[in-house]
Amino acid sequence: MGVINYNSANLKDKSDAKIQDYIMTSIHELLHVLGVSASAFPKYIDTEGNIRKGHIVEFKSASGAVGNGLSTPKLLEYARTFYDCDSWDSIPLENDGGQGSLGSHLERAFFLNEVMTGSAIKDKVVSGFTWKMLEDSGWYGAVDEYLYEPFSVGKGSGCAWR
Repeated sequence: MGVINYNSANLKDKSDAKIQDYIMTSIHELLHVLGVSASAFPKYIDTEGNIRKGHIVEFKSASGAVGNGLSTPKLLEYARTFYDCDSWDSIPLENDGGQGSLGSHLERAFFLNEVMTGSAIKDKVVSGFTWKMLEDSGWYGAVDEYLYEPFSVGKGSGCAWR
């Protein structure tokens, strides 16, 4: 369970760009409530209704950076197709920042403008990666791909993207 509080004193800028920013920030925070967070990942369930085991793993990039990764079936299937790499074994989670960012966001270096990265950037999108995390939580059904917003960072780059 979660709550999103809006402070109306901070919502005074009504420009189109700022309204879009408010909307994307709200979507980001709602996605945390729905299950994209370090506190929710250990509670993901499998297709039998059992708590998943072994899906929070160490991720090591080709550059040697180390952090946590998420390794769930549909998320990995999506990543392997997206990156064109059959050996992709986990999705990197944010390895920098404080308690509110660390492990609760997609790693910025890999997911630049994806809505579930942990810092402000223009033109955020809700990609298939976020939808697959929610689907693999075991709490929701499949999401129609038409909801995946266009996302191309690293697409088709092969295993070297890691």
